[in-house]
Amino acid sequence: LIGFSVNSFSFQSGLKIAGFVKLIYPKVIFLWGGVHPTLMPEETIQHSLVDAVCIGEGEIATVEYLDKLEEDKEPDVEGIWHKDGNGGRIHKGRSRPFKENIDDLPFPNWDHWDIDRYLKEELFFTGGLRHLASRGCPYSCTFCSNAALSKTSPGRYYRTRSPANVIEEIKFNTLKYQDKGLKSIFLSDDIFGLDIKWLKQFCELYIQEGLKTKIPWACTTRVDILTEDWAKMAGEAGCMMVSLGIESGDDDIRRQVYKKNITKEQIMNAVRYLKNNDIICHISLIIGGPQETKETIRKTMMLAKEIRPLTSQYIFYQPLPKTELLASIKKEELVNRNSLEYSNTPMIFTQDLKKRDLFRIKKKIELERVANFLRQGASHESLFFFIKLLRFFLSFRNIRKIISGNFHIMTNLEQDILFAQKLKKWKEKIWQDIN
Repeated sequence: LIGFSVNSFSFQSGLKIAGFVKLIYPKVIFLWGGVHPTLMPEETIQHSLVDAVCIGEGEIATVEYLDKLEEDKEPDVEGIWHKDGNGGRIHKGRSRPFKENIDDLPFPNWDHWDIDRYLKEELFFTGGLRHLASRGCPYSCTFCSNAALSKTSPGRYYRTRSPANVIEEIKFNTLKYQDKGLKSIFLSDDIFGLDIKWLKQFCELYIQEGLKTKIPWACTTRVDILTEDWAKMAGEAGCMMVSLGIESGDDDIRRQVYKKNITKEQIMNAVRYLKNNDIICHISLIIGGPQETKETIRKTMMLAKEIRPLTSQYIFYQPLPKTELLASIKKEELVNRNSLEYSNTPMIFTQDLKKRDLFRIKKKIELERVANFLRQGASHESLFFFIKLLRFFLSFRNIRKIISGNFHIMTNLEQDILFAQKLKKWKEKIWQDIN
């Protein structure tokens, strides 16, 4: 049996891999799980390369399914849809509730990955390792899948692990992988530190367990929960970077279209709190969504310049299945409604923003990203920055990747130069504090 965990962007690639594997192992069973099969089980299981679908969380359902197969029993399991051997009739297992106490689950075993390579090439931080302190999200932004996912299983969708349980996992992985190149911890929750009391306990434990002097951490959160106290606690506990989902510089697009109810004042306050506590600010923005105009996109780019983050990520709106925003878009406006493969290119064209307009804006954004990178690098390291830049492009590893076309140059430049420099400064500051 081979399991595929896919989202809507990677489903088609998964099918290509499954087709290749099937030629070599004709009797193999394919079990599909993840966001896309969970949201689109009917469409997913109809495919000839799909033998079973795991809907929702799979830690317990998958084990029960494998046990049934091993015992040569009909694999009727909560949370699993499967095809039987008699003509491929589909059996739909009952919905499995979201697991209430996620502290009970074992830690992911990173030894199953090519961990040495992963630690060298994982994006966001050089040598980062992702951890989840919570599951789900209590908000309902119209562009995001969370609202739809929350309805796929009974029970509470947003759940948090205890601070002690998260710290235990971080300690375990730091001890195990720091000598192999682990340089940072990325808490990749949709919203980290939503409960200020939870965050206080986490930060206190991070310091008490000696992690602050060993390894920095980063996270993603919302600007409307990032108070002055939040930033101060995080900074004192070794937080090096926070990523903020700004989405748009236009109030109406952000609050009415995307239903992300945050104000510009809250955005600027959150950015100021981070900078006052020496925490790197990274921002994420959406371009080319419904009701966008040249003026609303101009406001987004102006807000990014005003914030002056170390790095920013512009994402062209992607019409995700079962989202509220997708339902509001006219069919003729979508580039391709049936197949979604992520390439960060414009997906909808309107009377206000035609194809040529959006691709012109895309080039402008790419140039602005390059300009920000050069500004940030030169302001922190001056001449040495340009020496690093030269070394980057003369590296055999990077030359090979550029030739192959499998290289996100700007992301790698930011990681290898900007983040590496910030990591060095973080270590120097910690060393000064210790001494």
